[in-house]
Parts: sequence; C-alpha cells; structure tokens
Amino acid sequence: MPDFPALSLLIALYVVNASPRVVTIGIGAILPIVLVTIALLPRIPRLRNQSAFELHFGAFLRWLFSATVVLALAAGAALAWNHRVTHAVAVAAIGSLVALTLTMTGDEEMSPISSAEQPGEMQREGFPNEMRTAPFYSFGMFSHSLPFTLERPVTPLAYRGELELEFDARPAKAIATLEKFRDVWMAADDALP
Repeated sequence: MPDFPALSLLIALYVVNASPRVVTIGIGAILPIVLVTIALLPRIPRLRNQSAFELHFGAFLRWLFSATVVLALAAGAALAWNHRVTHAVAVAAIGSLVALTLTMTGDEEMSPISSAEQPGEMQREGFPNEMRTAPFYSFGMFSHSLPFTLERPVTPLAYRGELELEFDARPAKAIATLEKFRDVWMAADDALP
C-alpha cells in the first residue's frame, strides 16, 4: 500500500508534537485488547475440550499469549514514560511490532490447515504426468492460491461467494450444482473414477 509510509510519517509528526496526555490516551487504547485477552485466558481449558480445537488453534495460542504479554509490557513501559513522548512512542511502536510479528508467526504456523499451498503441492506432486492436465475442481470453496500452486486452472463447484458476479457474467467458469458436475465428469475423457 503506497499510502502507508506517508500516513506513518504524518502520524509520527503529530505524535512527536503531542502532549503527554494525548500520548497516554493513545497508548491506553492498547489496554482493552490486553484486558480482553487476559479475561479469555481462563476459558482456554474449556475450549481445548472441543473437537478439533487443538488442531486448529492449539499452535496459535502460545503465539497469541506471547504477543499479548509483549504488548502489555510495552504499553506499561510506554505509560510509565509518558512524560517523555518520544521514548513512550518508541517503546509502544517496538512493542506493537514485536507483538504483531509474534501473532503473524503463529498464523504462519497454522498455514498447513488454513492454506491451500501445502495440500496443493502434495496434490501436484502426487499426480501422474498424464493427469497433470486433467480438469481440477474445488467443491464448496475456492482458494485463490490453489490455481497457482497446482499450476493449472481450478473450476469452482457448487460455490458462489465473492466470485458471484464473475460467474453471473461468465457461467462457464464454474459449475453450479453437483448434478451438472456429474454430467461434466461423466463426459470427460480424463476424469478419475
């Protein structure tokens, strides 16, 4: 986004010239995020008992907890230094950067279950050479990275979502129902049984 550096510069110029009271209010806005996260921590053991919780969120929780601790420490240090605006803003900015990095690392750890990249690569590598040009269908969902990962077109099946306008304009780009898919699949020369 080309406007972020300019916005960051404008915000920095404003904050450096702001009064300690304004900086305290701005940094204090971080505290509700920390408090909500801390309030939810006792509920985690109950959540772990739900099916598939550990698979989907178990790896992410430790990163989220670490990010919350860093954010809380940074906010606390920044509030302690609120009389020195530049120091307070620097501590808050560095703490926010580290917390965001920890959160993004946790999100990356979840990528095998939330991204089509790994399963797509396994599919591509597992295809026999003669099947690498066969049509590929995505049922009930459409991952935008899947065509690039598979290095082939992917036809959405029984899915509308955000691509609805495209499918209305070009209906041949998707298959609307399982019945239509059955007809397409039975007519294909290279369909897998």
